[in-house]
Amino acid sequence: SHVNTHKADVIETLLSDFPQRQFVLIGDTGERDPEIYAAIARAHPHQIDLILLRNVSQDSPAGARLTSAMHDLPGAQWRLFTDASELENILPGRHQ
Repeated sequence: SHVNTHKADVIETLLSDFPQRQFVLIGDTGERDPEIYAAIARAHPHQIDLILLRNVSQDSPAGARLTSAMHDLPGAQWRLFTDASELENILPGRHQ
């Protein structure tokens, strides 16, 4: 869809504008974020530090959709969460 293409284009622009920076991509499982973010991580493996996906669709990390989307990404590169309060435990100690 147009929204998905736009989201990917905006992220690609940021990555090219700041080639030395690393990014955390935060989205949810409701639309195409897992697939979009995984494709971006494949294209820019050294710039995507972490993909965080709020699980709004009750997907299992080992379920078919996420296994398919993330199959070749390191397990440490992506995480599911259900509530924003979990982020304080996920993000501390990562790159500032």
